[in-house]
Amino acid sequence: MKLVVGLGNYPKKYWFTKHNIGFLTVQEYARKHNLEWKRTMFHPFLSAKDETRDVLLILPLTYMNNSGKAVGYFRNSVNPEDILLICDDLNLPWLRMRLRYQGSSGGHKGLESVFSVFGTDKIPRLRLGIDRPSDGDVVKYVLSPFGESEREDLPVYLSAAFATIDRWIEGDDPQRLMSLVNDPNYVRKYFGGEDGAEV
Repeated sequence: MKLVVGLGNYPKKYWFTKHNIGFLTVQEYARKHNLEWKRTMFHPFLSAKDETRDVLLILPLTYMNNSGKAVGYFRNSVNPEDILLICDDLNLPWLRMRLRYQGSSGGHKGLESVFSVFGTDKIPRLRLGIDRPSDGDVVKYVLSPFGESEREDLPVYLSAAFATIDRWIEGDDPQRLMSLVNDPNYVRKYFGGEDGAEV
């Protein structure tokens, strides 16, 4: 089984904030595939199963900084390399993505929490750039809603994220996939057209 995790804060007031773009991506990915979210008693996450591909989507209910508590539930049943974490990244511009299969958290508390529980940073992660605030107030910025132009871009951004998730699930060669996704023009180049061109 493969696990796709949208990192974020569960309370509804956070759903359309910049810090929750990973959470939103997985929410909408489930909607695209007509998957139903379920909550099992005592489980700290929502889950949606894609039976046809043996893929489980999860949304932690533990707040971003304690994401490891939710993902750690699968520590003994899913290999770290079969988990894809999706999160925001302040160090990437808007509409830029970065896929990595190992490496540090870069200061992202959600990633740190998961790596700590699994005892390894060799866990694939897809970072979605949200840019940095001009005034330096990071906390206020990441917890603020998407702006008007960002909301207009979201369908394109999410389409690119969906395609990346699909390719990862299908087992695309890691080096080839990173080369494709980490191209600064990836989102606009392949998903910015009116016809929603696919890679």
